[in-house]
Amino acid sequence: MSKQKNKKTNNTEVYKKIFQTAQDSIFLLNKNNVFIDCNPYTCDMFNCEKEDIIGTTPVEWSPELQFDEVPSEKKAKQYINKAFSGTPQRFEWIHKKKTGELFYCEVSLNKVVIDGEDFLQAIVREITEKKFIEEVDLIFSKIIDHDTRNIAFATTSYINLIRNNFEVNEKLDNYLKRIEDNLEELMSIINKFSILHEVMYETKKQVINLYETVCKSIQLFEEKLGEKKVVVENKINKNHKVIAGNLLIEVINNLISNSLRHANANKVLIKSKETPEKIILVFADDGKGFDENLLPNLFKEGIKGRDSKGSGLGLYISKKIINLYEGHISARNASKGGAEFIIELEKAD
Repeated sequence: MSKQKNKKTNNTEVYKKIFQTAQDSIFLLNKNNVFIDCNPYTCDMFNCEKEDIIGTTPVEWSPELQFDEVPSEKKAKQYINKAFSGTPQRFEWIHKKKTGELFYCEVSLNKVVIDGEDFLQAIVREITEKKFIEEVDLIFSKIIDHDTRNIAFATTSYINLIRNNFEVNEKLDNYLKRIEDNLEELMSIINKFSILHEVMYETKKQVINLYETVCKSIQLFEEKLGEKKVVVENKINKNHKVIAGNLLIEVINNLISNSLRHANANKVLIKSKETPEKIILVFADDGKGFDENLLPNLFKEGIKGRDSKGSGLGLYISKKIINLYEGHISARNASKGGAEFIIELEKAD
């Protein structure tokens, strides 16, 4: 009995020490949504004294509206009610210091029982710097995606004007073709950058029909496949569905693009098979295959073939996307020649 009492006392001391020294704000909230206690760091975060906090509500330390234009009072009540019902809550919030200065934070709410009474423990972490970086990142992404595309399209228009309105000799034609090739590569890099940016913010997984996704991808390349006389055979099982997301098609797009641009392939075969828990997509072409020296690092950033003019980002991004969906992608040289990719994804019920 004495040992149990000592253990309980030691645990209490540990909790008190954590409470006092934590570098996050920690509040205790009662059933009336009133703060009854807070740790010392809370006073630093909110630029106030402990007495300013005790007896107040979370709404009093929040602006009238949150970042989604929903009233703080309404939004807080929803989170608090869910937490008191036993469902832990984690969300982003705008709080207000005593000075009126607003700041972004991440809040965790968990129900705790003390002496038979329900309380909420709120842990608040400031993320203002993180939100600022995210906003700058989004602005930068829009500039790269929108403005650079506009410049590329304008340049293409000028090239067409030259071809249509001036006499173009062989030498000038070669220069224009080089510009067009460089523009195409620039657009490819912009697309990869945009996809990589989407990967950073992609959170939603859903049921994806694999056959339909592959069909859409093939359709996107229909013109180029025809120009290069490359045949794509879609042997994906029409009933195969996986747990993935909207970016899965970008992986297929990249593999087809590689076969067209780098592999000198005449034929591409895309098929699928299943295990009790996985759907396995096999992508194979009859091109020149991989340099064996590159294979171990094929999915690393910037890795590309000796003759490639690409950015070396395509397969790196593809792996990021597949990892996002908790899948696996690998590559090898096929026994009969050509390249082969194997993608494993969770089977949807």
